[in-house]
Amino acid sequence: MKFHPLLLGAAAAIVFSATVSAADSKDVVYDGVDLEPSGNPIFTDAWTCDPAPLVVGDRLYVYTGEDIYKDGENIGLPGNYNIADWRVYSTTDMIHWRSHGVKLRPEDFPNGKKGIAWAAQCIQKGDKFYWYVTYNTPSGGQCIGVAIGDTPVGPFKPHPKPLVEDKDTPGRGWNDIDPTVLIDDDGTAWLAWGQNSFIAKLKDNMTEIDGEITDLKLQRYIEGPWLYKRNGIYYNIYAGSGGGGGETINYSTAEKPRGPWTFRGQVTGPARNSFTIHPGVVDFKGHTYLFYHNGTLNRDGQRGQSLRRSVCVDELFFNEDGTIREVVQTKEGIAGKAAGNNAAQGQADQGAQRPQGQAGQGQGGRRRQGQGGQADQGAQRPQGQAGQGQGGRRRQGQGGQADQGAQRPPGQGGQGGQGGQRRQGQGGQGGQGAGQGGPRSTVNTVSQIQEKFPDEYKAAQALRQSDPAAYRAKMRELQQKVNGTN
Repeated sequence: MKFHPLLLGAAAAIVFSATVSAADSKDVVYDGVDLEPSGNPIFTDAWTCDPAPLVVGDRLYVYTGEDIYKDGENIGLPGNYNIADWRVYSTTDMIHWRSHGVKLRPEDFPNGKKGIAWAAQCIQKGDKFYWYVTYNTPSGGQCIGVAIGDTPVGPFKPHPKPLVEDKDTPGRGWNDIDPTVLIDDDGTAWLAWGQNSFIAKLKDNMTEIDGEITDLKLQRYIEGPWLYKRNGIYYNIYAGSGGGGGETINYSTAEKPRGPWTFRGQVTGPARNSFTIHPGVVDFKGHTYLFYHNGTLNRDGQRGQSLRRSVCVDELFFNEDGTIREVVQTKEGIAGKAAGNNAAQGQADQGAQRPQGQAGQGQGGRRRQGQGGQADQGAQRPQGQAGQGQGGRRRQGQGGQADQGAQRPPGQGGQGGQGGQRRQGQGGQGGQGAGQGGPRSTVNTVSQIQEKFPDEYKAAQALRQSDPAAYRAKMRELQQKVNGTN
């Protein structure tokens, strides 16, 4: 059973509840609008970008920007990115999401300018929530500010003074963007940010830098860092350069926050239909998830694109040595996979469970030794099942064809290579990794740029290694030219 498009939808119901402070309860359900379960993108009530996940008790919150660019408009914002505000969403199961709406705007801050609600992240320390954001300074450059609230959905009160501004990181006006904060095991809070890869300690008040600012000089880095720690390893996961014209998600690791940092490779390729991409990584209920955005959501008569992005999520897996397995960006997402799994579970030969030795065509029910048959396409099967789906470990005597193109956790096979690991008596086409599907390294607008402005595209590519910021700005300019000629 495939994930049906009718699961894609808008708001279903408005639910109200009392507001309780974080100190009173970690599991309060705050006011909001419940959304219909959706594949990727996961939020369909607005164009959303720059996702930042946060776990509070039994609930996962995601903080995003909101794109409101309209075709043909030019209101003088950098790159024509018109990002009106910051929004909040939450879930308990990664499938059913609640939209809590707009909770903060850049003009709430001193000198904040409309339309420049660039990437932000909210974290909890004690009974307070600190929402670190990017907004503009009077001189026209960007700065890092923070707003403070008593609950994960606010209300948030902006701190009157930026943590970082142009004078702290001289060089260019876009240095101070895209904050990310990690609270270490010893309670130390680290702030990373920038189009240079800066990092600094925060004071206990969480509103001031404590000591020196270090430029980490990360490899293949452009912007959008995300600090994460696992098994004593520090990860800096970020939007970077990787080929294909659009940003990719790359990462580096270190034993200490200030480094030295070692480049480890690419987490995922360019986003579908978007030049930018932005990571957010979180552990939630035994799984690790990668949030990002692409440009595929069409709504209100406007098509998705680089200036109208939409948040997505897929599961992320690690190798035994701590390196990250490459993530395939999927359309079905977590909700789509869950829908397929639930539909397939326990159904064999249209619901009949087959005893030992029987074979036939079923929908993914449990098969014992010696059983064969074709199971429902796309369903994930527990250990012992076989068929056409997402692989699943196969036991003695089992066969079947695995799903094409889905990302598989450790032990799962697919149609991505013949001769996957088989035990005695196993048959079928297995594979040792991801299959052939999923968006990889193509961005629609890049091919259009190459076709319509070949000389300017070539000049931009020459800047890729020497001046990534200039390269990025030039590609955004060309993207706007393409949008204007379509």
